Amino acid sequence: MPSRKPRAFTALGPAFLLLVASLLASSCSKKKVVVDPIDGLEGLPSTSQLVVWPDSPSPDSLFADLGLGGPSIDDTLISVTDVYEVAPGMVRGLIVDYSVANAYQLFRRESDGFRPLQDFAIQPSKRYLDGHTDAFQFLDAPGSPLFQSYLARGVIAGAGAATAPKTNI
Repeated sequence: MPSRKPRAFTALGPAFLLLVASLLASSCSKKKVVVDPIDGLEGLPSTSQLVVWPDSPSPDSLFADLGLGGPSIDDTLISVTDVYEVAPGMVRGLIVDYSVANAYQLFRRESDGFRPLQDFAIQPSKRYLDGHTDAFQFLDAPGSPLFQSYLARGVIAGAGAATAPKTNI
């Protein structure tokens, strides 16, 4: 004697197939990427900090020691020279990172938004394992104006830019 399927399962079969097909179709659709309207870059705000400053000179004074050994009122100033850590006009930068980023991409604001400063990611110059903190240093020789805006976005192995940590501007 042949078995009969209950009527409820027979009626739900096409509806179930339609539900599964719509779920599969929606999972394959492109996801909307959220881009920050302020900087135009993908990524999420983080606690990582970006600090930039111009390379300022330190004066180096040369004296002729005319009196007794050591500083005295008889010493004569011969010259004063400005000594730079890198070079005049250079901008130095430091990223203090508290995220899981392995490296950072650096961006500089130009007339039409932020553009990559370099074609490679900056690697950490110092790792502090106790606090899970990394320090990243960089140099830039900008045109004018002297003070420009910079932004950095973390690079995490295997993660896309949409979930990458971003520094302050």
